[in-house]
Amino acid sequence: MHAFTLDMASGGSNEEAQLAQCQAYVQRHNIQQLVKEAIVSLCINKPENPILFLKEHFEKLYDQRSQACY
Repeated sequence: MHAFTLDMASGGSNEEAQLAQCQAYVQRHNIQQLVKEAIVSLCINKPENPILFLKEHFEKLYDQRSQACY
């Protein structure tokens, strides 16, 4: 697992560049919408095991997207 960290001591321009790269990545992959949909589904279903629910949610999404590419 990779963590996105900003090195505050490295200066503003590097921090701004990292933030811009992160924002571009999130937009390019529609991350905000994916996470929003997962949270809405989680709140509607209220599963006993939310981690397992989210795992299965993203596995289904992955499978759907993988099949659409063929």
